[in-house]
Amino acid sequence: MRRPKGSLKPILTYADLQLNPVTFEVKRSKIVIRLSKKEYSLLEYLLRHPNQVLTKEQIISHVWNYEADILPNTVEVYIGYLRNKLTDHLKSI
Repeated sequence: MRRPKGSLKPILTYADLQLNPVTFEVKRSKIVIRLSKKEYSLLEYLLRHPNQVLTKEQIISHVWNYEADILPNTVEVYIGYLRNKLTDHLKSI
């Protein structure tokens, strides 16, 4: 993922979700969640743009590389992956 120029916030948070861009660690309710590189990039992009409505085109241009052949529902599929991983561990608490 292309990083913004300037300083990065050390830890991105939303409610009980934390993303550390230095260690690439994601936690929810203090439980580490394993994400693929693409899922991590997508989550980081979303956390860097809180309270904003993002289009698929914006997400694709920042999370996927220029050569990627993206199908129309790719963003929805990855959002689904993230939702599942971010909520699955809560069921066991």
